[in-house]
Amino acid sequence: TETPLTDTLKDTPGDEWSSESLLETFGTDLYPYQCAGVEWLTQRDRALLADEMGLGKTAQALVALPPNVPVLVVAPASVKLNWVKEASRWRPDFRSEIINGKKAFRFPEPGEIVVVTYDSLPKAEKVSGKGYLLPSETGSPASFTHLIFDEIHKAKNSKSLRAKDARALVKAAIYSGGKAWALTGTPLVNKPNELWTILSVIGLAEKAYRSWLNFMSIFGGQRNRFGIEWTGDIKADQAIEGLRRVSLRRTADDHLDLPEVMRQALPVAIDKK
Repeated sequence: TETPLTDTLKDTPGDEWSSESLLETFGTDLYPYQCAGVEWLTQRDRALLADEMGLGKTAQALVALPPNVPVLVVAPASVKLNWVKEASRWRPDFRSEIINGKKAFRFPEPGEIVVVTYDSLPKAEKVSGKGYLLPSETGSPASFTHLIFDEIHKAKNSKSLRAKDARALVKAAIYSGGKAWALTGTPLVNKPNELWTILSVIGLAEKAYRSWLNFMSIFGGQRNRFGIEWTGDIKADQAIEGLRRVSLRRTADDHLDLPEVMRQALPVAIDKK
């Protein structure tokens, strides 16, 4: 009989683990482009996986997780149940739990996947010279905490508390020796500045485009008396080159040998409101 995945991975030392060990387990269930995505994620402490919707970003992120690390997933309320369902399929070696409510927030323990919403994140506090940090009463994440933002474009507004809270959470996860990965099928929703904010949340904006002024030059931003106007005059080659430094995106038209469209029923929790 085959050894269960849970028994295979639960005692695997971190320094002996590699992404190949999980790809050997899941290789028959993942498409080649998904295996490439897993490899790409495991090689990066901060990353933006921007595959088109329906290409399996959730599965790739789950398979890329090392065994027995603490995992915090920040997701819209509508997909919380789906994360638990997918975790039970792809990573049965982890315990999974959904945390509801702002006061119930807590960091995951090793070997646990905790799923929370953007609105339930602890409120960041501005500290002179250090930017926004988590409040002291929240505590610190366990060592090697892996942070996954699903639909990171939900934090696209640079002035929103949500973006500041998410940025503080990334700092804490990276400081713990962990990683911060963001997933979205729409990295640029409306205006270019939203892309800058998304990249800033996970600490990749400067790596992609060096500076805000350079970003504005590439994406056609001009200052006027009302603020910044985006002219639509984008230097496409430079824009794409910058994104490729920090993100991975594939579309259904990229000859990925996908099957016909598959449909499934997903239960959605709806409150009384």
